Amino acid sequence: MTQVSSARSTLLLYALLLVSFILHAVTLGVVLQVRVLAKDQLTLLSNQLADMETQTITTTIHVKQDVPIAAAIPINKSVVIPVNTTVNIDQVISVPINTPLGTANINVPLKTSVPINTSVPVTISDTLSISTTVALDLSVPISIALADTPFAALLRNLRQQLRDLNQKF
Repeated sequence: MTQVSSARSTLLLYALLLVSFILHAVTLGVVLQVRVLAKDQLTLLSNQLADMETQTITTTIHVKQDVPIAAAIPINKSVVIPVNTTVNIDQVISVPINTPLGTANINVPLKTSVPINTSVPVTISDTLSISTTVALDLSVPISIALADTPFAALLRNLRQQLRDLNQKF
């Protein structure tokens, strides 16, 4: 009986060993499938990060605000104004003349033209004060490329780390 018992024990051990090998093979197969799946997901995530680097954030900012403006604008300007004209005089002037018989008024007709040809310098020195409030009500479209932000370096670094991790698998 010991031989039969020993044969059964050996057979049981071989059966258990076979079950163990089968379980190890199944476990190894599952681990390999998980590895392939993880590599695929790492590659997909890396590609999505590369696509994200080329994206643009687009939004519209609505501004509704009163903006006070206070300014003093100095104006210092010198201008030379040329005057080139003729002044026509057509007038009768009463000229009093003292004579031994008394004062006599004599009307003297004056008809002449006086040419004027000169330049007149004009200097303006003043301060223009402005104090007002401007009501802003506008929508400003904003478009920011992620490649132009600090996020681009972060995304590139993260993508490189994913590639490195993928190569270690």
